[in-house]
Amino acid sequence: MAIWSANEAHLALFNEIGAEFEASHPGVTVTYDSLAFEGYVTTLTTQIAGGNPPDLARLF
Repeated sequence: MAIWSANEAHLALFNEIGAEFEASHPGVTVTYDSLAFEGYVTTLTTQIAGGNPPDLARLF
């Protein structure tokens, strides 16, 4: 999942959500790619165009 926050509190919340999801879905791993806010949309569209998008992305 791509997110734009590097805030420690946000990352802790996302990690908690990911851990709960993994616990209820054996064999699934959740990882976060914390991207800079300034280039978030550009990075996502580049990943999509290159055929390597995240499975999920947090949009604003």
